[in-house]
Amino acid sequence: MIKITRFFYVHILTFPLFFLAYWVGALQTLLMAYCIVTVHELFHLFAALLLKVRVGCIVVMPFGMTLRLSAHVLKSPKNEALIAMAGPAANACMLLLGLALKQYYIWAEQSMFLYEYLNWITMILNLLPVLPLDGGRILRAVLTHSFGYLRGMKWMRKLTKIMIFILALAGTLLLILTRCNISLVMVAAFLIFNMIEEKKTSDLFAMKELMGAKEKLLKQSLMASKVISATENTAAKQILKRISYDNYCLVYIENSDGKGRIISESELVRAILEKGYQLKLKQIV
Repeated sequence: MIKITRFFYVHILTFPLFFLAYWVGALQTLLMAYCIVTVHELFHLFAALLLKVRVGCIVVMPFGMTLRLSAHVLKSPKNEALIAMAGPAANACMLLLGLALKQYYIWAEQSMFLYEYLNWITMILNLLPVLPLDGGRILRAVLTHSFGYLRGMKWMRKLTKIMIFILALAGTLLLILTRCNISLVMVAAFLIFNMIEEKKTSDLFAMKELMGAKEKLLKQSLMASKVISATENTAAKQILKRISYDNYCLVYIENSDGKGRIISESELVRAILEKGYQLKLKQIV
């Protein structure tokens, strides 16, 4: 990775790709693809700035460009979904602009077809429910808000593996049929690499969040709460999977006598850290 400025980096393999594109006469296609992806990422950037989310850097990669936020995981599923949706919205806007300009014959028919084709491909690909693509981030935000971070990430990893397998299979068939088109194979390889990195980072994030559960409410001072009802024989780990970073969890535990007690998220996490992952709720109360 070559650092151009504090907020702008270029992957070293990008330069050989441009040379190869020039050599085979595909430089115009590559430049147009990068221009479209640049607008796509700029919409992500504008959305992040409007929502007052800190931006880390912009990285030019062999497959395009990517915006990296300072925080790996946004603690607002709503903001994460809105920032992710801004990218495909950019492609939709460019397609509408192209449709409006078509009647004026500003571009040659072949160039207009390439412009529309690259926009459709970029938008559809990014809407796939796979991390770290926009569709995956939108779905992760929805799952996190509904079912908690750990459970939501577990489902996202399973879905990502299935989608990568499908893309790799389709890419292999495309490569066999065309004998030169390796685009889907490259996308699958990129997603595999990112899935490994995503797992490491998300596991560290989850551990950090659990260790800081006691301070979460104190830092926010005011948070939306979620009540989970369970019997005393329920394993504490089942409740743990439903905890999220955007709300504070309260657990209502009902015993065999029909009497109940409420424990906080902090009490639950502290008990698990002290007594183990297989702890039953009745052992806490």
